[in-house]
Amino acid sequence: MMLPAFTPRAVQGYYPFISSATSAALEAWCGSADPVLAYKAVNSLALKIAIGVIAGTGGPWMQAEAFPAFQRLVTTWLEGLFAWRIDLSWTRFGKARKARAALDQMVLESIEASRSGTEFCAIRVMLDARDEGGVPCSTLELLDNVMTLLFAGHDTSATAMLCLLEEMRKHPEGVQALRAEQAAVIAEHGEELTPTALAAMPLAEGWVKESMRRTPVVPIVPRTAIQGFEVGGFWVRPGQPVVAGLRSTMQLDPRFEGSKPLAFCPERWMAPEASRDAAWMPFGGGPRLCLGNLLSMAELKIFLALLTRRYDVEFLDHAEAWHYIPLARPLRGMPIRLRPRHLTGKAPSA
Repeated sequence: MMLPAFTPRAVQGYYPFISSATSAALEAWCGSADPVLAYKAVNSLALKIAIGVIAGTGGPWMQAEAFPAFQRLVTTWLEGLFAWRIDLSWTRFGKARKARAALDQMVLESIEASRSGTEFCAIRVMLDARDEGGVPCSTLELLDNVMTLLFAGHDTSATAMLCLLEEMRKHPEGVQALRAEQAAVIAEHGEELTPTALAAMPLAEGWVKESMRRTPVVPIVPRTAIQGFEVGGFWVRPGQPVVAGLRSTMQLDPRFEGSKPLAFCPERWMAPEASRDAAWMPFGGGPRLCLGNLLSMAELKIFLALLTRRYDVEFLDHAEAWHYIPLARPLRGMPIRLRPRHLTGKAPSA
């Protein structure tokens, strides 16, 4: 019932909002007198995009004065999801339950508003969806769907943005190639980030794919063995928990041999034979493929396009360590400054 909200056509309908939200965020970062902690900044941007795509831009949480309180509720809820289940007002779990109740009420109000509204958003699409028997989602199902999307869709996108920034820090020479591609896109398609314009960015897509290959948002995937098998000289019993390491798997897959598998090489994805579906799995694979994979790819390409078109990024900490589990993050928040630049349809200057 959620799939209709994330088809290629549906995702393209979200492009204008994603572009607008990203533009506003980058402009605010550039206007900050103090260094911006990218970790916090991209989390705020990703949450705003997620809730705007899911519930539309007309909700009270999208207003500038109300969004920080909404973000605190989401943070409190997420921080208590895996805490000890001690339901007292002062525990992380207790605070999370209270935050979840407040979020539920806000989402229910948004669902009711969408029933009579016309704004294109995931809730509106899910309201119109029907199952095989022609039955629509119940209000409770819609609520659960929205909270699932909110949980799965913003922390992961924020992490992917951070990883793109880290690759920009490490590979400034590659940023110039990105700008050259963006200049060509502007010359042919104009400034607007339309589906046609995004499709004309193979290098930007290569950056996104290569960043995810080297640092997948979800680095490990827990599973349970349904039958016994041997791997690496070890016997795994049926029912035994196992963990698949996506980071090492994608970095060292034999299909990348001969192309410097550990190197950052976005161009590897631009070759005609670059369809390596089995070797590239940041969104999972098979029937469990991430529902929002098309949305995430579009969001990241728009972020990268607008950032390289309009700003120079100064990285203020070149010795920052990262943690990679449960999600990749820089330990000091990645302090940055943005300086404006204007990219036209001409070759960019250095």
